[in-house]
Amino acid sequence: MKDSSSIIKENFYEWVKNFGEEKLVNELQKNSQKIISKIVDELNSKFIKLKINDDEKMGIFITVMMHYFLSTLLLPSQRKIIHEGIEIDIVIPNLKELKSRNNHALIIDIPTNQTPSNLGKRLHDLQKIQPVKENIWFLLYEKKNLNCKEFSIVDKTFSNIIKEIKKFTETHSSNQLKILKN
Repeated sequence: MKDSSSIIKENFYEWVKNFGEEKLVNELQKNSQKIISKIVDELNSKFIKLKINDDEKMGIFITVMMHYFLSTLLLPSQRKIIHEGIEIDIVIPNLKELKSRNNHALIIDIPTNQTPSNLGKRLHDLQKIQPVKENIWFLLYEKKNLNCKEFSIVDKTFSNIIKEIKKFTETHSSNQLKILKN
């Protein structure tokens, strides 16, 4: 029997294949909120039926989608890196910018353990390397009312993630980020 991580990845990429990759890229560029909402609604309901919709598994789902979106849309980012002993899921645009001009860098965290104590510890740890709290975003299954920006599947704010990343990169522009302007 396949593990839930494999099931989630397979279902996502099957959805992309059935929808059409080129069509999906066009939709992400044109109206990312609408298409992300469609993906989440269709696959989340499937995962609920398969009983793989807890925080940990939804963290995997969010990670798969984010890696696909960032790669497909050519958004500058580094993923799964360690800085000062702290693992970073995603940094936009890159670690160099985080080190030199942290107000121009965004950290996106996708925790698989979404207990309040773990999330509090993660936020505390991330603030050690990104003191600009507004530039730390958490992607969650359910909103947890953290003291930072959150996007969640349940309250449908996750569908705004690409729009918000683009807005961030446009307002915190550096030479590396100018390719994003449409």
